[in-house]
Amino acid sequence: MVLSTDGSSEAQAYTAGLLTREVVTYAPGGTEISNTKVFNAAGLLTSETQLHADLTKDVFLSNLTGRSYVAEHNSYDGNGELEFANQTNLDGSHIQTAYQIGQTLVSTAGEADTFKSYAADTFVFISGFGRDTVTKFHAGSGNGHDTLWLDSAQVSNFVEIQSHMTAIGSDTLVSLSPADSILLKNVQIASLKLENFHFIDHGLFHV
Repeated sequence: MVLSTDGSSEAQAYTAGLLTREVVTYAPGGTEISNTKVFNAAGLLTSETQLHADLTKDVFLSNLTGRSYVAEHNSYDGNGELEFANQTNLDGSHIQTAYQIGQTLVSTAGEADTFKSYAADTFVFISGFGRDTVTKFHAGSGNGHDTLWLDSAQVSNFVEIQSHMTAIGSDTLVSLSPADSILLKNVQIASLKLENFHFIDHGLFHV
């Protein structure tokens, strides 16, 4: 273990000469408490846990085998309850699921993401996001409604976005470009209100 005068430390564990675990503990008073990495027998990183000062944490799993996905990011609140999960599939697409109210899920550039809402969630789409799907979307302006954050370089107001909507059976397809679209499952066009959309200047886009 290596200790620093500011109170931070770094510890590593080895098996047969290969690094298997690394724990960095940060100096008190910062925004982070620790970062823990675990490696497999081949020396590949399999998990990384970032523990924040407010006791929330992010867990990143990688190089997964025997599953339908190869990586996963799980975010937990200060009580250890899962907030959202983001799984990366073999083909590069993602499945993002909200497990608590009020989550912010960001579309992966150029990939097909499938989102599952919990309630009062925000879904962020920057131009070039690809062809995505949102399930369990809460349309309307009532309590718990969901919101799509859209790049104003593609569409800039509610009147304009309505011209980009197409009914496909019980679903609504929002087409923003030949490459970018959002399929809202089991959502009727008439149920979508101004409150379900937020338009962000492309140059200022952040979450």
